[in-house]
Amino acid sequence: MQGTTSTARLLVRMAPVLVAFGIALGAAALPARQPAGSDVALETSVPTVVGEFVVERDEVRQDYALVLNGRRLVENEGAPIYLSPLIKGKRQDFVLVYVSSGGIACPGTFRALRVKSPVVLSEAFGTCSDSYRAKVEGDRLVVTMPAYIAHPEEFEPADLARARRTEVIYTYVDGLLSEREVVRK
Repeated sequence: MQGTTSTARLLVRMAPVLVAFGIALGAAALPARQPAGSDVALETSVPTVVGEFVVERDEVRQDYALVLNGRRLVENEGAPIYLSPLIKGKRQDFVLVYVSSGGIACPGTFRALRVKSPVVLSEAFGTCSDSYRAKVEGDRLVVTMPAYIAHPEEFEPADLARARRTEVIYTYVDGLLSEREVVRK
C-alpha cells in the first residue's frame, strides 16, 4: 500500500508535465492525411527559403522564442510557442505562429509570418481557438477559425447555438490584417 501512495503522489506532482507532454504528443501524432492548417498540426521548426524558423525552449525558466538565423522574432514567457507547417502559395509562403497563453480563458493567439525577404510578422489575432484552416489566395493569407467558447454554461441556449455556428475569417496581406465574422445557417 505504501508504494501505491508514493506512486499516486508522484503522479499528482507530475500531472501538469504529463498533460503537456500528452498534448504535444497528440499534436505531433496527427494523421499524415490531415490537411495542412487544419486543427493545428503544430511544429517546433519549419524549414523555408529564408532559413529555418526554430522555437527555442528553456523549460526551466519557461522562456520560449521563435528564432530565424539567430534573430529572435517572437518571445513568450510562461507558455510555449508553436509553428504551423509551411502554408505554400504561388508567389509567397506563410507560417502561422501560435503563442500559448497558458490559460483556458484564451489558450493562445496566432501571428502570421510572411516567408519572404524581408520577413514580416503580423499583429496577434485569433478567436482563442487553436483550430484553424489556412490557405493562400494570391498574395493574401486567409485563416478561418471557429468561435472559441470558454464557458458554454454562461450562454443562453440561442446565443450558444449562434456562437457554435460562428467562424471568423482573418485576411493578412501586405502587413495588414482584417477580420470578418460569418454565422453559418
